[in-house]
Amino acid sequence: MLVKEKIIGLPVYTQSGKLLGKVIDLESAPQSELVIRYIVEPDGLIKNIIGVQLSISPQQIISLTEEKMIVEDNCQKIKSQATLSA
Repeated sequence: MLVKEKIIGLPVYTQSGKLLGKVIDLESAPQSELVIRYIVEPDGLIKNIIGVQLSISPQQIISLTEEKMIVEDNCQKIKSQATLSA
């Protein structure tokens, strides 16, 4: 299991190999250590297209290692709820 300090800054790729961005934060359940979502800062073309942070749920993660996170391809379309309500 990776600790928060090792997850922050990890590059995030889709299952098909596209770079989404990097993990900038994660949100845990109030009275547990369970991660309820990962916040990803988009990179490059993705940032130009959507312009907001991505919210990735643990169920969308295919692989999480010390080198990178791999998520389902449809994660490109999930925008942060905080950004949507602002």
